Amino acid sequence: ETTASLIAQSNWGYNCAGYEGTEGVDAGMGMADIFMTSETRQNAQDKGWDRALPSTELLDAAQTRQLLPSYIGQETKVYGAAVNRQRSGYVRTEDIGRVFMEIMIKRRHQIWTQTELTGLIYTEGFQVVTQTKYSGHDWETVSGHDMFPETVGQFKTWVRGQDPGAGTNDAPFHGLIVCTGAAPELVNRIDMDTTRQLVAAMGNIVVGPPNMVSDTDSRIGVVLEEYHMYMRSTKDRRLAVGGGMWIPAAKAAAHTVRTLPYKREIHTYGEIWGFTGDQYMKQAYIGQSLVEHPDTLKQGGARPLCHFGNFPLIKLHPFAPVVINTGMGVNGFIMSWKSGQIASDLLLTQREMLLTPQVSQGSDGGGGASTPWARNGWSYIGAPKDPKSSDPP
Repeated sequence: ETTASLIAQSNWGYNCAGYEGTEGVDAGMGMADIFMTSETRQNAQDKGWDRALPSTELLDAAQTRQLLPSYIGQETKVYGAAVNRQRSGYVRTEDIGRVFMEIMIKRRHQIWTQTELTGLIYTEGFQVVTQTKYSGHDWETVSGHDMFPETVGQFKTWVRGQDPGAGTNDAPFHGLIVCTGAAPELVNRIDMDTTRQLVAAMGNIVVGPPNMVSDTDSRIGVVLEEYHMYMRSTKDRRLAVGGGMWIPAAKAAAHTVRTLPYKREIHTYGEIWGFTGDQYMKQAYIGQSLVEHPDTLKQGGARPLCHFGNFPLIKLHPFAPVVINTGMGVNGFIMSWKSGQIASDLLLTQREMLLTPQVSQGSDGGGGASTPWARNGWSYIGAPKDPKSSDPP
């Protein structure tokens, strides 16, 4: 089967109208996993990915190079790819915040930007009153050479803002889902076990200069499979590469999650992939070319890691309509959609259970036959004597 037939517009899916390209080799919209070892490609072939998954195609090395030149560059270790272009709803990275806000506002939700949750109060009617404060910070771009003479590129850095003040008590909510980047001071006050179940893992992001990605490559996301590197294009054709994982010291976790530093030599604790962000990126040719470019912007990101590994940590409060939804590590971009749905379902179910008489608590502390796991999942067992309680319960 030729490359031309693999990239036919009819293969690009129902939701790509207007974005398919018109002629020649065009990656289209979707996702491509590039295999950097022959073993990985052979494993995909043996498992019949192209037959088991109707929307996935397996390409050989030549087809992959022809389809994705902007992402591969002069990389020598390319053995093929698994490409999915048929279920490819696509939102560019820089548009995610705007699209999310538009969806929420259209449904009459409120969006509080630059706001930090500091406390919770639970009312007699099983509602939650949030206590918040202004986060008080900003961001600026600093030349790497100004920071360290031998450093190339630019860094997006955190800048302390005005004094946030005393904060506010906001209107009560019927329920609350707490999604944290693993600086969970508030969460730890609600559930002490979280300190042992969640750590503040961090990642690295580099964004190159404009017009590095061709029009034909710009609508597809790419993963260099064995390197755990995710790449995509911005609107102005900058190549953005994310990946890596490191864990800051516990006493510095809250500050690190807020400031989101790019990993450098001073961050000598908790390396998982790469001693520095630059070292991690240099696994691949395209990453090396980016970190050595003076116009590349380097920044960090939070990817909270729980004791389940790269899997969600979803915890339902034992007596209040509160759910924690975090964890997922490097898999947040593929698991957050489902974990958010599960958290929402749990929250609605919890509120219904709170307003319904429950079976008395058994000797196992499980909170009744209908919810044996809800209270066992938390370090605080059983409901409070007084239904009106403030954080911590």
